[in-house]
Parts: sequence; structure tokens; C-alpha cells
Amino acid sequence: SAGVMSLTLIIIMSKYYTKFAITMTEWENHKTQVEYENNLTIRRYIFEVFNFYSSLVYIGFFKGNWVLNGYPGHQPRVFGVDMEDCPPGGCISELATQMAIILAGKQFIFTFSQFVIPIIISNKTACLKAIKPSTKKKKYS
Repeated sequence: SAGVMSLTLIIIMSKYYTKFAITMTEWENHKTQVEYENNLTIRRYIFEVFNFYSSLVYIGFFKGNWVLNGYPGHQPRVFGVDMEDCPPGGCISELATQMAIILAGKQFIFTFSQFVIPIIISNKTACLKAIKPSTKKKKYS
């Protein structure tokens, strides 16, 4: 469930950042279209990498590593929040679950939005044209 919530937030933030990156790049007022596209591509790439993989880096490298000096009731705190600990077997199962949800979920959502939605829209348009009655008046002679 946490992986699905994380994926949802990742997709939402990706949509908002795309709009924000375009606005920021337009503010720079590039002289050529190539400069504009290069800067937009770099800006979007950096955010996408951070957005999609930061949770995996946290689970893989940081989660549970700072809790070693704590004991029940006296956990280390960062910005007033208790640090999370890994189960005795380690965080590898949580990392694998999170990675599977993010990578497979991202692929499913983007495939759905690129292929299935256009098919539905085109079929809807074709069906509406077939159902829509003719507006031409028939002339009787």
C-alpha cells in the first residue's frame, strides 16, 4: 500500500513538474530552439531521476542505518521525527516490493495513457458519428 501511494505521488509530481520545467525554461528566454529543448530536457531528466528513484535510494542505503544507537523509547530523531528501522532480515524485501511497484506501475500507467486511452477516444468519436442523426433536411419532390 505504501508503494502504491508512493507511485501515485510520483506520477502526480511528474505531471506538475513538467509544467513547472516548461515555465522555468521559458523564463530563461533562449535564443534558439535547440538551447530551449536542451535545457528543458536536462531539467526534466534531473527531476525524473530524483522523483522516481529517491525512495529506492532511501530504502536501500539510508533506512535503518541511523537507528543503530537507539533503543526502545529513545530512537534517534531527525527534525522531530523518529527514524525508521529495518526488520531483522534487512530492508531487501521492502526494497524489492517498492521497486516492483514503481517500475511495473510506471510502465503500466504510461502504456495505458499512450495506447489505450487514444483507442478509447477514437472509438468513442467513431461511435458518436454513427449514432448522430443526419442534420440535413430531405427534400421531397
